[in-house]
Parts: sequence; structure tokens; C-alpha cells
Amino acid sequence: MKIYITGSSGFIGSSLINYLLNSQHSLILETSNNELVTNSKYKKPGVRVVNFGDNKNRLKYLSECGTVIHLAWSSSPSTRIDQYEDVYKVDILNSISLFNDCALAGIKKIIFISSGGTVYGDTGIVALSEEDPTNPVSIYGLNKLTIERYLKIFSDENSITSIIVRPSNIYGDPGRNGTPKGAIATWTHNALKGKSIDFWGEIDTVRDYLYMDDFLDFLDCVLHYNKSNIFNVGTSIGLSRTQIVEKIKKVLEGCDIHINYIKNDVREVESIKLNIDKAKKVLAWSPSTSIEQGIMSIKKNFYK
Repeated sequence: MKIYITGSSGFIGSSLINYLLNSQHSLILETSNNELVTNSKYKKPGVRVVNFGDNKNRLKYLSECGTVIHLAWSSSPSTRIDQYEDVYKVDILNSISLFNDCALAGIKKIIFISSGGTVYGDTGIVALSEEDPTNPVSIYGLNKLTIERYLKIFSDENSITSIIVRPSNIYGDPGRNGTPKGAIATWTHNALKGKSIDFWGEIDTVRDYLYMDDFLDFLDCVLHYNKSNIFNVGTSIGLSRTQIVEKIKKVLEGCDIHINYIKNDVREVESIKLNIDKAKKVLAWSPSTSIEQGIMSIKKNFYK
């Protein structure tokens, strides 16, 4: 299988590439990061790195592939409403341009990485399924949902299989530049360094945390699935930030952790956890890494 991946230099993108380099897939990696373009690690048979914005050659590269994984995204859950015009131009318009090129190039399948943690909005303690209403409270969630809905219409009209992936809060070992990614990894690293942990906002928010390795296993399942669908990807377990800190203390054997509470001007979801029954039933996938195991892995890699 030949796969075209956008957003190749991000946390998920770089982790996915490392995962797929050990497979039989051929990869074309689109990135705006010049370091990735020149990285000798990716100069191997079956791998090509191309610059984002090379629209002249994008159609040629896409025509060599059957599947696109769309990860490229500029905004985050902390993006403010006064930044909307800028992120709209980048995230929405670039996504539409990519999909148009996919149709022209004869792409058969588009996998879009959305956000299960933000598209549903505030919903209380119930684990949400893919059929539950969506009501995002952030610009990030709004834009993710906008592209979800656009892709559904676009793919139907162009006979393209579209798979929308709604992951929960992913965390994992340091990425390409050695920086921990995701709240749990960042907090664990800070605790190991004797630094304080920053909690943005005053509420003890509840999240569904997913270890990166489990998410990559899910994406491998989706690569071999050929029907349009929407999938939640998480653990169906909601944990508060306080509960996570207690688990970090336990794994790190009682280290002292100081928490800074920082005012957050951007509204955030108070509680979210995802129902993953569809992924279990349709793809025979389920997460295998507990929070404690994830923290222990981060701890081991910290001392490498």
C-alpha cells in the first residue's frame, strides 16, 4: 500500500511514520519542516519527503498513492476566537484544497484525524458514541467538525471512502525533538525533573487519555478497512487531572509534585470520555495500555 501523509512532522505524524517505516507500506510524507526533508532517516527505498506548498507536484505524488492520511493542522484547543480568520485560512481552506487534489488524482480513501475530545462539547459523565450530538465549544473543535462534515459530502459526491477518526487525548513518549507530548507525558517529565505541573483553568477537568502505541495500532486497523465510517478512539475511562497526578506519584514512587493553577481565557470541555464499542466490534480493536503502564514507559524512556 502506498500512503500519502500530511502533517508528517507533528506528534502523531512523526510517531505514525516511525510505526509505518517497519511495515511494507510505501510512504510519501508532506511536511513544512525542512529538517524532515533533509533527515537521512527517511532517505530509504519506499519513502519520499515532499515540501508542503509544492502544489505543482502534489497531484503527481497523490496519483501514485491509494490512501491519504490527513493530519496537518495549525490550531489547537487553546486557539482563541480572535485567531479564527487565520486558522480558517490554514486549516479549512488547505483541507479543501487537499481533498480537491485527491479527487483529481484518483485517491480511493481519505483518513481524517479529527478530535473526539472537542467535537462533542460539554456532555457530562456519559461515554459518548459516534451517534451522539456534536456541539463544540472551541474554535479547534469547530474547525475539526467543519472538515468532518465537508469531507462526508465531498467523498460521497466523488466516490471516495472517507474514514473520520475521533481520538481522545493522546499522550506518549517524546517525539522527534525530544519534547514530551500530551498532558500525561508532560506532567511525568516535569515530575521527574522536579519541576511544577501547570493546570490551565481552575476546574478539575476529566479526560479520556489514550497511549500513542494504542492509537497507532488503531490506525493500522483503519488502513485495512475500506468502508466510510466514523470511529471514536479512546479508553472509555474518564480521569480527572488530580487522579492522573496521583497515578504519576504512585508510579514515580511518591515524588512530591507541586501544581500551578493558571487562568485559562479559552473555554474548554469540562468532562469527556468516548464510547469505543464501534471500534471494538467493527475493527476488533481495543486499547491495551493502562495509564500506569503508559507512565512507566515514559519514565523508562526518560532515563535512556
